Amino acid sequence: PVKMTSQGNVNFTEGSLSDKDGIPTEAIVVFDMASMKLGGKNKGDLFDAKTYPNSTLHMQEFEENDTLLIAKGELTIKDVSKPVEITLKSVPENEGYLFTGNFTIQTLDWPLREQVKTKDVNKDEISINFSLHFGDKALTTDTIWE
Repeated sequence: PVKMTSQGNVNFTEGSLSDKDGIPTEAIVVFDMASMKLGGKNKGDLFDAKTYPNSTLHMQEFEENDTLLIAKGELTIKDVSKPVEITLKSVPENEGYLFTGNFTIQTLDWPLREQVKTKDVNKDEISINFSLHFGDKALTTDTIWE
C-alpha cells in the first residue's frame, strides 16, 4: 500500500473569533480552495473548487492545557464535515490573538480521492500547520497547509 504526505498552502477568504473574558469560545476560518497548492502545483481540481469554492474550519470548543489550547470543531471539505482536534498556542497580540497550531487530516475521510481504494492507499495525509492573527478588524495572517 502507498503512504503519502503532502505539503503546500492555501489562502483564506474570511475568519472570525469570539471570546469571553479573553478566552476563545469560537473561531471560523474559510479557505479559498481554488488557491490550494500541493507540491507547488494548483490542486483546486482535487477539491473540485468550481463546485465547492470554500472549505471551513469551525472551532467550537477550547480547553486550556498548560500553556496550550486544545480546540475541537469541524472541518468541512466538499460539503462533508468531520471532527478535528487542534493543538493551539494562543498569544495576545496587537489587540487580538495570534494562534499557531497544527493538525492532520486523512484525505480518504473526505470525498477527495473517490477512485482510490483504502486497500491500495492506507495513508494519504495532509498535515496542516498554521498561523492566524485575529485582530479588531480582520483575520490577517496567511495559513499554511503542509
